[in-house]
Amino acid sequence: MTLKGTFYLTIALLIYGFTHITDKIGINNGVNPTIFSFFRSFFGLGFITLIWFALKKRRRLRFKKEYIKNLVIIGSLSSGLTVFLSILALSFTTATNKGIMQGMYTAFTLIFAYFLLHERLPKLFYPTFMVMIGGLVMLTSKGFLQLPNEGDWLLFGTVPLIGFCNVYARKTMKKLNSLTVSFGRYIFGSLFIVLMLFFFGIRDIASIKNGLLWAFLSGSFGSLRLICFYKGIKLDGPSLAATMLTISPVITAISSFLFLGERFNLLQIMGIILVLGGALLITRFEAEYKE
Repeated sequence: MTLKGTFYLTIALLIYGFTHITDKIGINNGVNPTIFSFFRSFFGLGFITLIWFALKKRRRLRFKKEYIKNLVIIGSLSSGLTVFLSILALSFTTATNKGIMQGMYTAFTLIFAYFLLHERLPKLFYPTFMVMIGGLVMLTSKGFLQLPNEGDWLLFGTVPLIGFCNVYARKTMKKLNSLTVSFGRYIFGSLFIVLMLFFFGIRDIASIKNGLLWAFLSGSFGSLRLICFYKGIKLDGPSLAATMLTISPVITAISSFLFLGERFNLLQIMGIILVLGGALLITRFEAEYKE
């Protein structure tokens, strides 16, 4: 663990935890989810473009043509489809559910590492994964008082996408600078959102006036979070980065309580503990295996 790496990862987890709040506020203000996704991606791309070109000459950054396909896949699925579905889900569900649900990416990262990188799964992975699923059910059903809503199901669909993209990005970063991967991810993610805009939301573009500030904050903070996260991975490795990022849903839950007035019953709190505890165990399994 390095001081510099810990600094970058701390910035990443704080931003990741709070970005769910800015997304939810924007949707609560009446912005069409597709429009919000577009402007969020637009501001994120603008922020990371400035950084990439500012460092391009000093670091000799460039795209390698043979890896454009990788960036298309990572960008379209992570900064495109995942962003679109998760913002749409906020029309139905809470910021806390979004943060906790996407915190499960650690489990799916291990699953895809097994298939794509041929890394073995720890023996305790399966029972831990089932405990995490049980925790999600307790959270999204409000303690078995109702069925998970449409937004919760949409969010659950994004979790495997995040896991796959993390593993695919890890492979790609062996050949490309992490900042270039982040830049390419936002380029192709933004193009994907543009396609969604024409299909689902261009008629409601005026609604952005109700949440332009929140789209700007979400987009800019999101790209800064991605840069810090990849930088932390480079300095301290993926295991510590994943371990620290499991704290971000706690930031989301506390912020939701303070700024959005969300309340949780005892069974929901137990569900949050099961999901986050399972995620922490899984990252430790991975760290021990790699050591």
